[in-house]
Amino acid sequence: EDEIDKDPYVLLVDGIGKLSKGNISAWQGIAKSKKTFGITLTVAGLVRGESLHPKFQPVAGGKLVWIDTEQSPYDAQKVTKRLFKMCGGDYNLLFYALRKYGAKTRVQKIEAILEKYKGQMDCLIIDGIRDLIIDFNDPVESSEITTKLMAWSIDYNIHISVVLHANKSDGNMRGHLGTELENKCETVFAVKKDEQYKDVSHIEEKFGRGKNVEPFKFKVNAEGLPELVDDDHILVDDDDTPPWER
Repeated sequence: EDEIDKDPYVLLVDGIGKLSKGNISAWQGIAKSKKTFGITLTVAGLVRGESLHPKFQPVAGGKLVWIDTEQSPYDAQKVTKRLFKMCGGDYNLLFYALRKYGAKTRVQKIEAILEKYKGQMDCLIIDGIRDLIIDFNDPVESSEITTKLMAWSIDYNIHISVVLHANKSDGNMRGHLGTELENKCETVFAVKKDEQYKDVSHIEEKFGRGKNVEPFKFKVNAEGLPELVDDDHILVDDDDTPPWER
């Protein structure tokens, strides 16, 4: 009989609430489908604290914590530099590269980060969720880490978005971990390359509660930054002036 408030969103996409606090989401795609580029395009406004494109409207104003478990320090830093260029500064961004650690140590470090910034952050991205467990085909490990993600999202009042590779054969997220995430996630975004134009990638909401976001496309421009394109693969916004200077 308690009056429970609706979970607040940290991001609107086309005016549709996505990524709500107390929930988790996932990004899937085969290797080299530009998943990380797609995520930076979508959440960059959270770093800036204001909209960088009319399609993506940040709602919250807290910190965005990005955990990378796969890339070398050099490649991980390229993500921070990309966000810096897109946002005109690092603002609310906290970025951690945890590639060199074991699965249990990564989990412990993430928990320490969550505790350190408790009450200050709105969104946690884990680029490489399978690296928080030993075997992504183990049903017990998969269930435990998914349950931990859900608990973190509630205990710290944040949204958690994770990245998991998809199978080349069927396009589904890998292993028991993928199955668990599909069952528990608020939203699952799929990123895949265009079959004809290899520099273009598609993002679609594969699963989602409520109204789904219409699929959209992006490509990486000459500066190495992701930008939206239309059906003819022409940049949607041809003005190269940063949004905060217009």
